[in-house]
Amino acid sequence: MTIEKLQALTQGTAGNSTGADVARAVNALIDLAEQQPEAVGELIAALEEQLNEATTYLDSQVANSPPVKTEASLTHRLIDYPKLKLTETIPTESPNNRREMLFDDIRGLVHVALTDRWFSIPNTIEKRKFMVKIANRYIQLNSSYTGTITMRVYPLGGGGNGLPNNPSLSNNQWHTITESVSGLSQIARDFEGIIDYIEMDGRWQTFDSDQSHFYSIDAYYASGSGTAVSPFIDFYLRSDGYWYSNDITPETPHSMGASWSQDSTNKKLFTVAGADGSTDALRFFSDNYDTYEMELILDSDVDNDMALTISNSDPNIAYYSEVGKYLTNERIYFKRKNSNSALNGTVEIESIRMRLAHYG
Repeated sequence: MTIEKLQALTQGTAGNSTGADVARAVNALIDLAEQQPEAVGELIAALEEQLNEATTYLDSQVANSPPVKTEASLTHRLIDYPKLKLTETIPTESPNNRREMLFDDIRGLVHVALTDRWFSIPNTIEKRKFMVKIANRYIQLNSSYTGTITMRVYPLGGGGNGLPNNPSLSNNQWHTITESVSGLSQIARDFEGIIDYIEMDGRWQTFDSDQSHFYSIDAYYASGSGTAVSPFIDFYLRSDGYWYSNDITPETPHSMGASWSQDSTNKKLFTVAGADGSTDALRFFSDNYDTYEMELILDSDVDNDMALTISNSDPNIAYYSEVGKYLTNERIYFKRKNSNSALNGTVEIESIRMRLAHYG
């Protein structure tokens, strides 16, 4: 049994053979030698053979073990990470296998380089339509109504004027109103703004899809002058908590001063040559839009300070050539800022969008 013990200790077990096993085998041999001196020589020879076998086995275990992972240098490891850069333009050319991420603070986008193209991470959370109503457009009831009416509205210029009982409301924010009415046949004829929904004694209508008749409240969309056109506009809820409309830049501006001209091919590109008067300006919209909250993104290389709105005041001044974003709720009106600094150069409109606070 002692010989078998020596053999087991010297050979060890797979994955668990160590020098300590050999040491224990030697100690066992010493104990045996004290008990049986005459057998020591024979056992030493056997032990030498067993030790050789154990050494061979241990060497094979080291050779079969996983290699030690060598840490790459810092420079090499940084190559594996994409470069982070700011951008003012939407990338269109192939990244050509570059590892990059572009942060677009103007549009609130992140562009990720793939092998031969860019992927822009969307910043849109939700999409829906809003009914954007101008004056002299209204909801006509097929029969007059007496009772309670509840509405969620967003005035864009005249507050609550034109709503039932003409409540006093602030512009450019959501309001939920409840009014008692008698013999009501038209809703919101003179109101300018957005109507999100109407409730009338157990009947309700949400205005979030393109339609002309509203059967749940027995009504339809009507015009007091001319033919009624759809008032529904697509809006997109972004991660900043605001709704932004589709681009509403008109193909033909409302007016252009004598020093301004529009490109015949690119309708969003304008050239200005020597505009130095306070009314030598580029205006996009009629009076109805003067108090709408707008997001304006443009690319300008005009040589002097240019006012972007009628008030000629910060923060809506383009002080240098740039791609810039501006938010305003006054008339968009491009003109020189200072009377002694005429404007020369080009301005390209990327987009003009209506901007609404979220109602959630």
